[in-house]
Amino acid sequence: MHSPRHHPTASRPWARGLAIAALGLFLGAGDCGEVVVPPPGVGGLDGVLAFEAPTDLVFSEKLAVGSHFTVTARSQVAGAVAFTGDVSVGTTDAAKATVVVGNVSDDAVTMDIVVHAPGLVRFALTQDGEVVDRFTLTAVQPELTRLVDAVLVVSGSVDATAPAKFAILDERNTRFLVAAVDRCGGAVLDLGASILEASNENAQASLPEISATGVDGLEGYTLEGQGELSFDLILKTPGLEDLLYNVKVVDPDSVDEVKAVPASVDDTAVTLWGRAFANDIEVIGLDFSWSATERVTLDVVEGPVAIANISFPTDDTVDDREAAIVVETLGEDSTLDLLALQTTSLRSARDAPPLRPGESTTTEDTSTAVGCGGCGETVEACDPLAAGLVPGFFLWRLRRRRSKTKDRGRARP
Repeated sequence: MHSPRHHPTASRPWARGLAIAALGLFLGAGDCGEVVVPPPGVGGLDGVLAFEAPTDLVFSEKLAVGSHFTVTARSQVAGAVAFTGDVSVGTTDAAKATVVVGNVSDDAVTMDIVVHAPGLVRFALTQDGEVVDRFTLTAVQPELTRLVDAVLVVSGSVDATAPAKFAILDERNTRFLVAAVDRCGGAVLDLGASILEASNENAQASLPEISATGVDGLEGYTLEGQGELSFDLILKTPGLEDLLYNVKVVDPDSVDEVKAVPASVDDTAVTLWGRAFANDIEVIGLDFSWSATERVTLDVVEGPVAIANISFPTDDTVDDREAAIVVETLGEDSTLDLLALQTTSLRSARDAPPLRPGESTTTEDTSTAVGCGGCGETVEACDPLAAGLVPGFFLWRLRRRRSKTKDRGRARP
């Protein structure tokens, strides 16, 4: 491997080719010819290559120690760079992260990266001993990790944190993501750093199958129920104590209760999410069907979350029509009268998650901006319990949340 070095553009023929190609694109912009689509990924520090990871957030967010993933490098302008020489990738600190070059073709290079320790690491791709382009990654040791329901998390509006005890369906796949935060409550990407294991001394042969999966570029896991049983699901994160969930596999016919739960009210819109239970144990990972009376407009008819818009007269007339929604899954359904909602009915999270030794939920007000010792910045909440999965995907909190909806009696503004 070669140590990362920076060379002037004049010493790199592929950089000159990139500049020439870019000039050609500029001069030909008025020809109304074929639109050139840039390669996927994020541009390198030298503007020559595009680096593609499972998600672009790899290059902008903090990574959990233990994360491992593949990055593919391509020329930002097709044909400007050809990987025909001796290609290698070096790092500024091999103790923090290691990289192994995989497949090398004329137009792409793949590299497998493993993060070993906290800190900033710069990677440089070289060809024939000269730097082509570079990128930087930052890693931290997570303070907290939790499992989240992958079906619910993509909605982005309801807390998807899995409770300490839940059920999954027999012979069905249930998907999970791993949420992680650092000690200052900042979001951390866990890309395969944490692993899931199942344990049951009395039923080892029938434990659910656990396989790695991905949701919108984020690393996760899929459980496939195999026979009705109870077992411990163990989340193992490097540097943290194991986290245990009590899980029960149930037959779909065991689901005996379905609820439409209002999470928030904004003007005339009510955000609702579906919950299902089997003998009082919540079944997670499900989708729901939604329908409504004429006075209500729904944004979706299938999914874990729906937004119901209630019609109100714009003049002094009275609208006596019913405003109700019906939620259904696995043959069970229930009806909710939206006009009878109270702010006390709002709920945006399941039951509490499990805790590691020393962790606790809290209802303290941590809204005052305070400095988080050693973090180098002022943050809104220096409480590691104020947790996020990743920006743009979902924000979850372990402490009880306050509704932003003002108490106005009924759920109408």
